[in-house]
Amino acid sequence: METSSRVPSISVVIPAYNREKLILPTLRSVLNQRRQPIEVIVVDDASPDGTVEVVNAFARENPSLHLRCVVQSRNQGVSAARNRGIREASGEWVAFLDSDDLWEPNHLELMVAKLREDDADIVFARAMKFQSETPDNLVRNWADAYTSAGEIVRVMIRTNYILPSAMMIRRAVLLEHGMFDEDPRMQHAEDADLCWSLAAAGRRFSFVGEYTCRYRQHANSACAQKVKLYQASMQCYQKHRNNPRYSRSDWNVGCSYYQAKLARALHESATPGALREMAAAWIKQPFRGHRAGAVVLLLLSSLVPFMRPVTNRYLNRFV
Repeated sequence: METSSRVPSISVVIPAYNREKLILPTLRSVLNQRRQPIEVIVVDDASPDGTVEVVNAFARENPSLHLRCVVQSRNQGVSAARNRGIREASGEWVAFLDSDDLWEPNHLELMVAKLREDDADIVFARAMKFQSETPDNLVRNWADAYTSAGEIVRVMIRTNYILPSAMMIRRAVLLEHGMFDEDPRMQHAEDADLCWSLAAAGRRFSFVGEYTCRYRQHANSACAQKVKLYQASMQCYQKHRNNPRYSRSDWNVGCSYYQAKLARALHESATPGALREMAAAWIKQPFRGHRAGAVVLLLLSSLVPFMRPVTNRYLNRFV
């Protein structure tokens, strides 16, 4: 357990790809922390733009930040970039921050206070989202209904409320548990995969109840790529089919939810497979009547094209 007489060392790991135009506010939000980390490691995932130059210039202008940029030899995805940062880090704790997100000035300060209070392996805070076009319009909906880490971990298999940019993990725990899954099929759900694995291993989670992270949404963010996002979610659910931390009922609820979302995303993008995924989601939760209605409308849309607008309105409302 951390004590007040001992100052925990923190390394910040920022994976980056084509973030020349977005990473400076992210770096400034680290520079403005009241509790400074011992180092900041940006792992550039072989960006073809000027991300590396922007980061190195910021490092020269702000030597007190102890910022360095590590460049991958080839593009390998966000998990490989985070894992490279973990291996390069020297701190006892690793705080993650995506290269388009922001921290409030008290983020690390509150995280350290919480880890000193609790004997935990993972500390996380609330996050609020915003659109690049309207940065001051903040939506506070991340785990807003929950007040403790136990509650959030208990429902995590249904909806993962722990955002990578809002969490800090003991480096030794990450090294022991294999870090982030680098399977390309898992990208966009690698954070849920890690959290579920740590929960299954009995690792302790601690929750900072304040909003200390701003999660940016834009055209190139992971959440904007709906088909890939929900396909990765389904890959994650298949991997954790027998996760001992959660019951089959919990697994069914979460898997059905994301499978229905995948069906909607496939339908919106005119990609084959929407009916199959929605039917599978309905089978997992047969008493969800709106899923049955969605199956019927998707079937009709595949047979009668003019039903598509009706199906779209239904999916937008109920899925």
